[in-house]
Amino acid sequence: MIGHLKTLLTSAAIAVIGASAPAMANDFPNGPVTIVVGAKPGGGLDTLSRIFAPALTEALDDQPIVVANRPGAGQLIGLKFTKPAKADGQTVVMISGSAMIATMVKETGVNVLEDFKPVAHVAVANLAVVAPKARNLNSVADMKKAIEDAYEAGNPLRWAHTGKGSITDVAMTSWLISNGLEDKVQDVPFAGGAPARAAIIGDQVAFGVVGTHHYLANLDTMSAIGVMANERDGLAPDMKSFAEQGTEFVAMPAPYIVLAPRDTPDDVVAELTAAFKFAIDDPATQEKVKKANLNVVFMDGAETLEHMKELMDSWRPTTDAVAGAL
Repeated sequence: MIGHLKTLLTSAAIAVIGASAPAMANDFPNGPVTIVVGAKPGGGLDTLSRIFAPALTEALDDQPIVVANRPGAGQLIGLKFTKPAKADGQTVVMISGSAMIATMVKETGVNVLEDFKPVAHVAVANLAVVAPKARNLNSVADMKKAIEDAYEAGNPLRWAHTGKGSITDVAMTSWLISNGLEDKVQDVPFAGGAPARAAIIGDQVAFGVVGTHHYLANLDTMSAIGVMANERDGLAPDMKSFAEQGTEFVAMPAPYIVLAPRDTPDDVVAELTAAFKFAIDDPATQEKVKKANLNVVFMDGAETLEHMKELMDSWRPTTDAVAGAL
């Protein structure tokens, strides 16, 4: 690793490296580093991975960064692809809360807490409920009325989310159940935010749930129903929160997290953590992140693990309640 990047390692990480050095020879990185993304190109995970790539290359001895899209099944395909990868630091996976949720609502053969080692928390996105501009749905009240009217007319509305069992699916299904509307609409799953966004823009669905960054990039073609949060999103201050609209909901912000296979050595994970911190602090990266309307928030591996546990504990009552309806 380049010299100036080593200063980013915490004293705890340095201690781990020192303890591990006699037992192993760390030649990481020794080739291209692959970031697996469990969604199609154009979504938040894919965009952020590609934004980080140049700075990560600089941090990791000029090794190229390869973004490998493995979309589908609420990001489970990406997790299953990465789980058996060689635990040498050359392959990591970037997930969002959707992958965490997907492992909670059904048996998947993957455990994000036990099968992987957290590298870093790199961003967070609030969930936005949006509609095609032509639908003229500008509030939760508008959406509820449209759902009821369409159902009574025998033509239930279709709505988009980013995959069965994803965080967008669970959050919206929970809201529908709370309002007695779950049987009055038809959900349409997509393999990530980009295709869900395209379906909304193309008026293939009446409304959908995506990250706020998708809405901000499409203000001319989408209308805002609300952000599923207790407060307005700082990146989209004109979008009303569900809380201020007086509707019952569960706030489920979507973290963006980098994981390595479980047996990846601690000193290698520490180098990866420092590389992502370097990328986040890089001015050129920050400018690109701003243009992409993404909200970068860094946590190291230990902090990320605790945050994941806290989120999953807080989500469990909701995932248990909606599992049968997904």
